[in-house]
Amino acid sequence: MDTTTFLVILAIVILLINWRGPNAVWGGATLGAIIGVINSIAQGDWETLPVFFSVGTLLGFVFERIFRLSKR
Repeated sequence: MDTTTFLVILAIVILLINWRGPNAVWGGATLGAIIGVINSIAQGDWETLPVFFSVGTLLGFVFERIFRLSKR
C-alpha cells in the first residue's frame, strides 16, 4: 500500500468518526478538496487531489482536537 492510499483511508475513517454536525474535520476536508481541484485543474495532475483532501482532513482533525482541549 502506498502513502497516498493510506492517507485517503485514514481521512475517510476520521470523517466517519466525526460525522455528526459541522466541525473542523469536515471543513478541512472541504477546503482540501476545493484547493485540490483548483490545483489539479491548473497543473493537470489529478493524482494530487487525494493528497490535498487527506491533508485538509487531517489538519481539520488536529484543529478540532485543539479546540476541544482548549474548552476544558
